[in-house]
Amino acid sequence: MVAGDPSATITDALERLSQVQRVLLQQVSTAQGLSPIQVRILGLVTAAAVRPSELAGRLGVTRATVTDAVRALEGKGLVVVAPDPHDGRGRLLQITADGQSVAGRVASWGMPVTHHLATLPLGDQGSVLAGLLALLAGLQADGLVPRARMCLTCRFFRPPTGSGERGRSAAATASTGRADSPGVARCELLGADLPDTALRLDCPEHQAAG
Repeated sequence: MVAGDPSATITDALERLSQVQRVLLQQVSTAQGLSPIQVRILGLVTAAAVRPSELAGRLGVTRATVTDAVRALEGKGLVVVAPDPHDGRGRLLQITADGQSVAGRVASWGMPVTHHLATLPLGDQGSVLAGLLALLAGLQADGLVPRARMCLTCRFFRPPTGSGERGRSAAATASTGRADSPGVARCELLGADLPDTALRLDCPEHQAAG
């Protein structure tokens, strides 16, 4: 690593953070008799029912891994696969009452990191969030991370005025980093401003930018 190179230092810091996250997730998973992937699936279906076919892409794992994890969760009575009321041929993975209980116990697995982030000034939290989402959007464009329904890759996202042509694609914005001019981004779907602290990593209304 080149001394004084901030991008290399950030890369190293992210690797150390990922190690912490993996250890925390493994500890919580083991305590509940689950695997890390099962805990992650419970986290997804707690927020909303999910098509089983979407899980592999969202989690960045193989379909076989998802199939095994879902079967194990079904066997424990934590999830069920039910017909999609809006699609006669579709199926939805839904959490059960027992699953909600377990999900509540494992939801705090990342709390140590969240606690320390919460001690940062709000402006610093926004800068960290915006920077990480821009990094993820760039890696997603390179095909290196699973697709996420984040603001920066959504067709409704508009960068702060003055950061370039208003309405340019979010992908282009992400590839050049955050705008260096003052202003606030905007969600055209909601008709609302999006300060950095309001940017989302997983939005159910997301539509990919063209």
